[in-house]
Amino acid sequence: MSLKSATPNFFVDDVAATGGWYRDTLGFEFSLGVIAGTQDAAFEATGQPLAFAMMKCGGVELMFQSYDSVEEDLSGVSAGSGDSVALYVDVDDVDALYAELAAKVDLIVDLRDTFYGAREFHFRDCNGVLIGYATRPQRG
Repeated sequence: MSLKSATPNFFVDDVAATGGWYRDTLGFEFSLGVIAGTQDAAFEATGQPLAFAMMKCGGVELMFQSYDSVEEDLSGVSAGSGDSVALYVDVDDVDALYAELAAKVDLIVDLRDTFYGAREFHFRDCNGVLIGYATRPQRG
């Protein structure tokens, strides 16, 4: 198994406000967003409501996702459940990891191809923490 990087995905009420705070307070830059209610990508902050945003500062990458979007995207996850963060792990070969782990973990989302180009699956660890393993398309 080859893990490449891990990115926390924070579940928040207001993605744009959260991204603005990280930008203005901590110096993060907007990398990518998804406009709320769509599958339309935004590559700059546009002032539109966001369902998802990816922010970067140096080598640190964070994701913010609205509770509404999480509930729609990841069955079994909800604002009322206490879920507030997920670990999103970039891996070399998600299919091989899925074959190795699927029978050993509590799957939340089965292996799938997403509209944003990732191939991923999500599960809970022994403490209920949500973890997603994914092979993402190369950027840049």
